[in-house]
Amino acid sequence: MSDFSVEIPGVLISVRNYLDQIRDEESVVDVNPVRFEYADASPDMVAVDGSHSFIFDFSGIKLAAIRVCALTYEFVDKELDGKIGYKLRHNLVAEHPILVSSHESFVREQSEVYQKLLKSARKSQLKKTHIYIANELRRYEECKLMNRVAGEVSGKILAFDGALTTPPPFLDEFAHLMEDTIRLCEKNENILVGISKDSETHMLGQISTDEELLRKLVKTPALYYLRAEYEKTHPQPHYGDIYFAKLFPRAPKWFRVDVGTFKDDPDYVFSAISHYARSEICPGYPYPLLEAHRYVVTVRHLREMYENVVLKLAPKYGISIEDVINGRTNIDGLRRQAFHEFLDRNSKVKP
Repeated sequence: MSDFSVEIPGVLISVRNYLDQIRDEESVVDVNPVRFEYADASPDMVAVDGSHSFIFDFSGIKLAAIRVCALTYEFVDKELDGKIGYKLRHNLVAEHPILVSSHESFVREQSEVYQKLLKSARKSQLKKTHIYIANELRRYEECKLMNRVAGEVSGKILAFDGALTTPPPFLDEFAHLMEDTIRLCEKNENILVGISKDSETHMLGQISTDEELLRKLVKTPALYYLRAEYEKTHPQPHYGDIYFAKLFPRAPKWFRVDVGTFKDDPDYVFSAISHYARSEICPGYPYPLLEAHRYVVTVRHLREMYENVVLKLAPKYGISIEDVINGRTNIDGLRRQAFHEFLDRNSKVKP
């Protein structure tokens, strides 16, 4: 009998004891979420999201593409054959090339934001520094885009994918952008929210994750929100009030929703944004955010286009075709091995 088979009974006993502890806890915990109803009408929603993909590695300096978008949707109530729907009214997409490296000769030429992010990664002893920096630079571009939108529109719902936070340690540049976005939203009467798809938090103070606990304890199909006391338990900079919300009566899960404006009227906020979470495609999650995600993850599927742009322009800037081809990476920045396949495909590109 293998060591695994011999040792697994003891592990399973630990799991059972843990689950028993959770069930005991759930039998006494007191959770009282607030029920709410859909608003009579809802303003347009602008959904902002971003993604990135590494493309080349030139002797340790990695080139990545960042894609961010802001999609404006209108909620249509029972116009399409008596069914609800969403109309795309405007789309704003931006793409940016970035370089990432921890080599000192490269770093000293970079922005203050970049140098702070690298310092943060080194302090945390992160192994995949380049991925951390690319992620945070992508978030920075999302913040800049949202800030621009907040100054241009009024009376709308502005929704981030993710929490309204800034990366640790606190970066002034992120903070100023977020604070200015909130100021502009308040001035233009925009609802600002950040909605997290995945959250394994324990803000409600229990062993179970907050989502799991609420899913088990609140079983009546209805719309709910529940305020969490996150600021008392976590030092990470964040903005607005933090809630867990069920934005569709039959939604399979609760989402964390950070409310950045209209904080004194959560009923108004949730009754407005919940209209956008009524799609059967993603019940409980705002449909515009799903579409924004689809828009930006194409950055991973457009690798050939980015590669060809670099391949075409590199010789003009003194970079050899051989250096470009040898530097090809996967989306995480690791070098690829399919050299001959890539060479054959790009032999058709005119110099």
